[in-house]
Amino acid sequence: MLPNHAPFVVAEQCALLEAAFPGRIDLGLGRAPGGDPGTVFALRADPALAREATARFPEHIEHLMPMLEPEGAAIRLGGQTFRLKGTWQAGSVPAT
Repeated sequence: MLPNHAPFVVAEQCALLEAAFPGRIDLGLGRAPGGDPGTVFALRADPALAREATARFPEHIEHLMPMLEPEGAAIRLGGQTFRLKGTWQAGSVPAT
């Protein structure tokens, strides 16, 4: 369900679970936008947004994976670098 959630949100949720239950969390990522048209509408309200999010799935994976690492992802915006981490106290990484 990665098309329905920002990569940072997924990283935070999985990192939190991994911190609570080290070595017991497996992160499985799906590309489907949510199932039937009614569910897609309820999640995105616009089928075009769901199609765009599904098309950007590889990019979202590239953003998500470094955020799960203890050192986090380096994001450059407006000439500044920001570190994004799923959690600030990562002791382990969810299995993917």
